[in-house]
Amino acid sequence: MECFDCRWSWFKKPIHIVAHILHPLWKPKDQPIVMNEEMTDGWLAYIQKVYSIDECEILQDQFDMYRNGVGRFSNELSKSHIAKCKPVSWWERYGDNVPLLQSLACRVLSQVLYFIFY
Repeated sequence: MECFDCRWSWFKKPIHIVAHILHPLWKPKDQPIVMNEEMTDGWLAYIQKVYSIDECEILQDQFDMYRNGVGRFSNELSKSHIAKCKPVSWWERYGDNVPLLQSLACRVLSQVLYFIFY
């Protein structure tokens, strides 16, 4: 049980939370992403560690667009490619209207430690 608890705790790092949030396949279809306190804390911890305050504000605005399915994220083609593309490829194709978030998503989703989940 101790080994399980250790491994479970390891997967609750902010980078894993951000990877989970930004993985297009795990976004609820036609619904906003619902985040609990742990997810919000992980998201904020990660972006505040990596970005300046001004960039964090931009990221929050861009994340809201993704979270609520605004712009290209509401496009039927982008929705149909979610299951057909690797997450980084999907972000490269459909995330250029949110460049800072696109950069973050591509960086986090391309990490070796992330592909344990894919």
